[in-house]
Amino acid sequence: RVLDDAAAQATTTNSKNTRTNNTKRVRFGDSKKNKRVSSYVILIGIGMVVFGVTFSVTLVQDTRTAVPLGAKDHPLLGSFVDRSSTSTQNINLETAAVSLSRNTHTHDANNNTPEEAGSHTASTHTPLNGLSCTPYYNEPSKSESEMVYWSDIPTDSGYRSPFHDSDDGDEQYMTFEPDRGGWNNIRMAMETVLVMAHATGRTLVLPPEAEMYLLKKKGGKHKTEFGFNDFFHLDRLDKEHEGMKIITMETFLKRMAVTGKLGAVTLPDNSRIDWNGRMLEPLWQYLRNVGHIRANWNPNECVAAFPSSRGSDAVERMAQLFDNMASESNTGGRSLPKNEDYHGKPVPVDGSTEERLRELLDKRNGLCIYDVEMQSVPLIHFQAKHRLLTHFYSFVFFEDWKQDVWTKRFVRDHVRCSPPTPPTFSCLFYILRILPYLS
Repeated sequence: RVLDDAAAQATTTNSKNTRTNNTKRVRFGDSKKNKRVSSYVILIGIGMVVFGVTFSVTLVQDTRTAVPLGAKDHPLLGSFVDRSSTSTQNINLETAAVSLSRNTHTHDANNNTPEEAGSHTASTHTPLNGLSCTPYYNEPSKSESEMVYWSDIPTDSGYRSPFHDSDDGDEQYMTFEPDRGGWNNIRMAMETVLVMAHATGRTLVLPPEAEMYLLKKKGGKHKTEFGFNDFFHLDRLDKEHEGMKIITMETFLKRMAVTGKLGAVTLPDNSRIDWNGRMLEPLWQYLRNVGHIRANWNPNECVAAFPSSRGSDAVERMAQLFDNMASESNTGGRSLPKNEDYHGKPVPVDGSTEERLRELLDKRNGLCIYDVEMQSVPLIHFQAKHRLLTHFYSFVFFEDWKQDVWTKRFVRDHVRCSPPTPPTFSCLFYILRILPYLS
């Protein structure tokens, strides 16, 4: 009986273990099933994303074929401007100036359009660089109005810097080495050089196509060497603005180096002019030898100051302005400014030259003035090691407040990243907006 009881107990135990193991196998099987279900869910999610992107692509028009929207259709967007039919000769900068505080915007009666004083009536807005969702819907979409931050002010295209040479004068140039940091550093330095090229009236020479830090992934079929035209509409800046000239490095070398106009220094690599995709250090060294370099133009130590006219008198006037400020500080008067002095108290854009300069200085100890020597040299070159690691509006100062405001509008309205063409995804924002209403 004892043996029979032991055998019975063993049988019961084995039966429980068997059920437990079967349960584990079932649960293990469920785990496999769950993994398959998760995979299906991921695939369905990817499919929905692809569908959404594809749907958004069908909503977008290419710049060349977009239907312009009239101002009556959308008060913010306005219509396109045909620059070829717009007279821009003898433009008075006063008509394109904005007399608003840096941190203040006035709006029209409909609270739609930031008012550009003196040129508001002549300005129109370019819808998403020629792209629009509105033609596909019964009512104008709010998505464009939430994304468009730029304006198209026809009179702005005719403005020239006071240092811009007449059409029959000797053309002057500016070259630069791209920053060696990440993309945002590269972009900031490029914008600063672009602004200074216009401010000095010089033709901007674009660097050759080359690898850029963090954008040079090897392998695959994607592009690994880039120029700035891959990211910005620089060709449009040249065509649309009378005071802005932009050329390629190849054109510059053919025009100036091969002809000997930059001196007796020989072009490296058997007088090569096409440097796209090449090691650029020999080219940079050549430009350092033939170009004018100001190593002290350091955004951390000085403000790049541009007088309102040519000549030594204007340069002396700018230098004397800073000397007076420093002298006043040394004699117990008003101290040199600090950024915190202007928190919540911005100087009006049309304020005095001294007050605007004080606001921008922020503990920097001097001015880097575009002096007579720099005004006269044929080529100015900026080295990568002298990093222009700053936003242009915190480094560049104009004696003429109207030129300062024009420059900020120029970058805001025209220096924008190129959209991928085609297709583009500008209307994806609209899709995300309406998704909650589709469920």
